[in-house]
Amino acid sequence: MVCEQELLHELSQARRNGIAASARLVRAMQQLADGYLAAHRPAEARPWCEELCRELDRSSATSSDDLAQARVRLAIACQALGDLTAAESAILAAIAIYQQMPDPPVLDFAAALSDAAELFFAQGRYESARQASREASALLTGVLPEHHPERVRIRNNLGALHVVRGELLLAERLFRRNLCAAEDALGYYDPGLVTHLHNLADVLRRRGRGDEAEPLLLRSLNLARSAFGMQHTHTAHALGQLAELCLDRGSWTAAVRLWQQVLEIRRAILPADHPQIARTLRTLGESLLRLGKAAEAEPLFDEAKRICERVFGPQHPQVASLMGNLGRACLAQGRLANAERLTREALLLQQESLATDDPVIGLTHRLLAQIALARRDFATASEQIHRSLRLLEQRPKDADELAQSCLVWAEVELGRESAAAALSALDRAAELLQRARGTHPELHTVFRLRASAALLEQDLPRAEQEALTAHRLANALPERTVAETADLAAVFSDLYSQQRRWHEAESLAEQELSLRERQYHSEHAGLLPALRKLADARLAMDQPAAAEAPLMRALAIAERTHGTKHPQVAVYVERLARVNLMLRRLDAFRAWMQRAVQLMDDEDGTAAAEPTVQLESCVELLRAAGEHAEADRWSEHFAAERERHAHVLF
Repeated sequence: MVCEQELLHELSQARRNGIAASARLVRAMQQLADGYLAAHRPAEARPWCEELCRELDRSSATSSDDLAQARVRLAIACQALGDLTAAESAILAAIAIYQQMPDPPVLDFAAALSDAAELFFAQGRYESARQASREASALLTGVLPEHHPERVRIRNNLGALHVVRGELLLAERLFRRNLCAAEDALGYYDPGLVTHLHNLADVLRRRGRGDEAEPLLLRSLNLARSAFGMQHTHTAHALGQLAELCLDRGSWTAAVRLWQQVLEIRRAILPADHPQIARTLRTLGESLLRLGKAAEAEPLFDEAKRICERVFGPQHPQVASLMGNLGRACLAQGRLANAERLTREALLLQQESLATDDPVIGLTHRLLAQIALARRDFATASEQIHRSLRLLEQRPKDADELAQSCLVWAEVELGRESAAAALSALDRAAELLQRARGTHPELHTVFRLRASAALLEQDLPRAEQEALTAHRLANALPERTVAETADLAAVFSDLYSQQRRWHEAESLAEQELSLRERQYHSEHAGLLPALRKLADARLAMDQPAAAEAPLMRALAIAERTHGTKHPQVAVYVERLARVNLMLRRLDAFRAWMQRAVQLMDDEDGTAAAEPTVQLESCVELLRAAGEHAEADRWSEHFAAERERHAHVLF
């Protein structure tokens, strides 16, 4: 500020001389507070705004407009510092003063309502924000021209509310109208266009028109850097929108680099507890999570959660949402108990703070479904994903999130071996993804899961066609994550196994295992399918010694993850029995067989499952090895087990 030192000196002199709230003193405080706010120095502005309010309250000669404007200044400073509670108290006090005035200044009153709308928006109170914006618009309609900055601001606020509600076409019309009005008033190269460029680019990106959004974002970034420098909120916002565009296109690494730049700028210019820092930490964490870097994402989510707890309070929906993010990070690292605890705590908070039909709760139910899927608890997964779908279908314009839930629904149905239901879910997902963004980065997932459904139906030509389409779409992405590459390796490994192309199946299983170790860690349950397929390929090629190591490793992971009596454990015990028989280690074979039989029984001794193909194949191997007496004994035992299982079912 040009006169900062003079103003500070004048105020210091006034204090020493005991001058009361003279017009000169008040004017100096107003100028100082306005200067700090204009220079984006809210921490220095706030104490002067608070002192100004106290001085004006003590003076009987103060006008109501001055009182209201002092509280507006305080609200702006508090909001910039992330103290939304104090900001709300100040702005509501200003509005109350205007409401009590017989003839309030219309422009100032409308501006205060717009300030309130922006504050409510930051708090997630969208209906309150909409009401305040409409009241501001009603005050100015017919009073000021369309291109007046305050009317443009109101349209921007209403446009942001349309975006939140998924009404993107309405938002685009408002933002385009504002940009045209600003260009006419300011010219093409004025930095005052930056916000309008951001707004229009954001809604175009959300509508799947990234190619139209990108030049607007680059233009806004150039204007912001030229006018304000790198360490400015407008520059950070432009970089953040470019990062979102990279995420839409599947350029995950580029998005992470941009979000790291945004975080560095915001840490430099904002207080440590500012909500924008929390939002940036969260988005950076989500980008890292998408890249499979859950261990790096987790501390970012935790820091964002602590900021939101301090700013909004521990019961706020933002806190619940970040607990869900922490749950996702734990799930990705195989810490299923922690993931479920955090996600259920998040759900409880959301149910207490949001409407019962809020679609946000649907995202938490989807995460619970994914956790149940990781445990292979398909009944719970099905229940949770259908709750998610019911809630998200209440906001059908949010096609992306609904599509993601449809993809999880398809995975649940594949786990339950219901190919028809999985295909129905995938058809819905494909329709939603194409509606959301045309050629969507997630379309390859649809075709990969369709290939898995075709494998369930033993339709190998269709499975191969769908898998090749998934591979082609994935190769067209700017960048493939480790998880996406591993998923494709998995489906081709399954395909080659069913086609009995064992050498190729083994090679793909080894590739999948290597990728899963990069995606997770060496003891994660996500490695189990790859280990099983690797062992099965080697058993099919009569290589029992080579199959033993992956089976022992898989057994250890399954026991640690699911417990010693889980059906997943039986999968590896049965195969280890077969390995030992093929290696003619009969004593070890009998021990593994005995354990497999015990795993078929419930705790009360009733039959939990029929003998599997793996176990009964051991009888044939025994006969081939000349162990006829042993084969007869096990054959009789399995016949009795089948009869007992049929009796229990009856």
